[in-house]
Amino acid sequence: MSVVGNCWDNAVVESLWARLKNELVFQRTFATKQEAMDAIFE
Repeated sequence: MSVVGNCWDNAVVESLWARLKNELVFQRTFATKQEAMDAIFE
């Protein structure tokens, strides 16, 4: 890690979350938290 506030430090994780949400979360509705967790871990 570099200095506090460097926007490039977190770019990989932000990209992962964006892709996860676009490809999985926004495409369907989950009845329970466990159902969502199971879909993510698949």
